[in-house]
Amino acid sequence: KSGGVFTHVVSGLASFLRARESAADDEVPGVGVEAALAQAAAAMARGRLAEAAAALEGGVRGSAAEAACAGWVADARERQRLEMAVAVLRAHAAAETATVA
Repeated sequence: KSGGVFTHVVSGLASFLRARESAADDEVPGVGVEAALAQAAAAMARGRLAEAAAALEGGVRGSAAEAACAGWVADARERQRLEMAVAVLRAHAAAETATVA
């Protein structure tokens, strides 16, 4: 397993977008669309959806890639919220089960 479906989506975005970055971004390592995609992919590989969304959103802000990435960022944040809700429900169910036993 190499990171899951979201990692593949981020990789696909990287190859699809190839948005042209400004000269200022090229002068600063770790800044720009390509760096944001790499950071998002790394966060996804660690299972950190919110971190991936923040990296991607911040890195593409003001670029041609911003609109193309907006949907993925929203979906990643929604998935994070859903995963948190499931964790809370599981914890609640475990607590209820423990009090019944």
